[in-house]
Amino acid sequence: MRSAASASGGRGFVVVLRGQELPLRPHARYLIGRHPACEIVLDDRMVSRRHARLLVHDSVVVEDLGSANGVFVDGIRVHGSQKLALRQRIQIGASELVLSQSSVERRARETTRGRGLLATVPERMPPVSESSGDSTDQRSYNEVLGGLADKLIARGQGEDAEALVGAHMINVLEQWRKDGAGDLELAERCAERALGLASVTQKSFWLEYVFELYSAIGSLLPEPLVDESYRVVHHVRRPSPDALGAYVERIGRAEHGPSERFRMRRLEGLRRMICAL
Repeated sequence: MRSAASASGGRGFVVVLRGQELPLRPHARYLIGRHPACEIVLDDRMVSRRHARLLVHDSVVVEDLGSANGVFVDGIRVHGSQKLALRQRIQIGASELVLSQSSVERRARETTRGRGLLATVPERMPPVSESSGDSTDQRSYNEVLGGLADKLIARGQGEDAEALVGAHMINVLEQWRKDGAGDLELAERCAERALGLASVTQKSFWLEYVFELYSAIGSLLPEPLVDESYRVVHHVRRPSPDALGAYVERIGRAEHGPSERFRMRRLEGLRRMICAL
């Protein structure tokens, strides 16, 4: 067995799953399996509910948790646990995970500088994927890492969730800004996640992100997002009314039915509330 390479140059480990990087935090454990509570969920009947575990220290170790169908590293079944080398392939059911080193380059600021709200992008961002402009890749990224980010948010680990999916969410907003089109379902999920991030990190950026996103989409926020915005605004430090004001002004120019006008009034009320805070 080859010896495992350790992190160097200030870069951490990642596993690559379906073309996307999953950062591995130092001194952490990642449960892999079908159970929703796992950090890495694989929806595959060949995968046990709690199939395997990754242990991250100076190196990364994969451990088979007594699974029915086994864990294979480079085609050889693991008995107990095994230290991994970079670029080794971990086969669990139909899924393949590859151990690599993160190529994290904080370029979100550089690529978005001078673009209004996006110029204030938080510093702890993962790299923007070169393929993330593709709708299929974006949805895959959201499904694989979005669930993990939601678990982190639920545990109050907002900074870790932000580092995991923040740049991807910026990509979604930038696509709508550039093309005026995109995946509406994905955009709504990003807005929901942004409100969760705003609540646990207390950063006004993520609340403003929601209004910037729906301004780019050119439509009214769904009622649940309006309700959640009212709740989240009380958890945010120094919220700014600017993004919401610009959004209300733009959307208010369109003709709306009774239910939409009611939502507009609620958004205007939210802006007044923010101004009063």
